[in-house]
Amino acid sequence: MFAIPKDAEAQFDERGYFVVRQIIDADAAQAVRSEIARIIAEDAAGFQLDRSRIDGAELDGADAVRAVRDGNFLSDVLWNRWLTSERVVALQRRFVGDDVRIQGTRFFTKPARVGEGTPWHQDIWLWARDPRDSTRKYKTRHLSCWVALDDVDLENGCLHMVPGIHKGEVIEHIQYADGVHAEIPRDLATEVIPEPVPLHAGDAVVWHAKMWHMSPPNPSERTRWGGVMVTLPAEMAEGAGQADRPFLIANGKACDRPNQSQRRSADGRR
Repeated sequence: MFAIPKDAEAQFDERGYFVVRQIIDADAAQAVRSEIARIIAEDAAGFQLDRSRIDGAELDGADAVRAVRDGNFLSDVLWNRWLTSERVVALQRRFVGDDVRIQGTRFFTKPARVGEGTPWHQDIWLWARDPRDSTRKYKTRHLSCWVALDDVDLENGCLHMVPGIHKGEVIEHIQYADGVHAEIPRDLATEVIPEPVPLHAGDAVVWHAKMWHMSPPNPSERTRWGGVMVTLPAEMAEGAGQADRPFLIANGKACDRPNQSQRRSADGRR
């Protein structure tokens, strides 16, 4: 059953994250999953497929794809069944506001038996790596919402968080030779007590931009696919250097997919 926790704001402030059950229903989760499978199978134009691996394994087909970036918002299915679905809009309005821009979306595949882990990191460091970057202070208002497209648990590589650590500083990350991307120094990461976040398909975990999070490898016989959307208040967009990002919500209403809106404007229609 869909439910935003009554104390979600308190959880977000104190723990740095909270869980929303069934933010998209089973049919929508399957539709989104099928759309990602299509994009991968077709290597669809306009999407960025990340096939990087740190173990050097040579894989074929969907198993070779680590992530899919939908930076151009080319899919009606992803926009309508996920990003602007009624429950997602309710969450965004409650936590971000009535005018919301979307920084971007990315889907992560963690295939059965071969899905690699993602190291401890803070999103805000990946977005603004230089502490002198004047946009960093605005990016603390960004909201990350990760939606499970499969049931995820300790066996197949669920996300892990560190409650309360978002109250600390942005940590300088290190790019290790065997790391998939820059990460929190490993000696610091060994000192934390992680909290796993198991989810059913359609559930979401929402976290603060400074939250430490990671996901382990998937040695199980079950896949683990999920997608994250990153949003920000429209009034923060200019300071964050993202005033060009499309509106997800305007005046409290879900917006058309950007390319659709552009075509309609060009045709003189609304």
